[in-house]
Amino acid sequence: MAAELAVYANGDANLAYGFSKVLLVNYTKAKTLEFAAQGCRVVTVSPGAVLTEVMNAEMENEATKQFVASIPVGRVGQPEDIAYLCDFLASDKAGYITGVDIVIDGGSLALIAAYAKQQQ
Repeated sequence: MAAELAVYANGDANLAYGFSKVLLVNYTKAKTLEFAAQGCRVVTVSPGAVLTEVMNAEMENEATKQFVASIPVGRVGQPEDIAYLCDFLASDKAGYITGVDIVIDGGSLALIAAYAKQQQ
């Protein structure tokens, strides 16, 4: 669990978020085992930075600009990016997907994990 937490919480300010995220992902796996035989799929979706009203208001902030510039795909996610994934997951085309957390963040989590590994 410590390795999972390390990629979700990169500093004391994000510690509570990291713990809650790890708990939610593990809860998803437990519920998958409980409900899979009944044909119920359980999936969590973990979006990264998405251009919402709050994010849009922060786009002129220098720290936000630097963060956006660091996103590997080179842009902030759009609400439609998340909606398209959820639409797919709700469809029969995703019938074999269960018990997982799908990160949709333009590669940001991979960048954080690489940075954490360098710090070891």
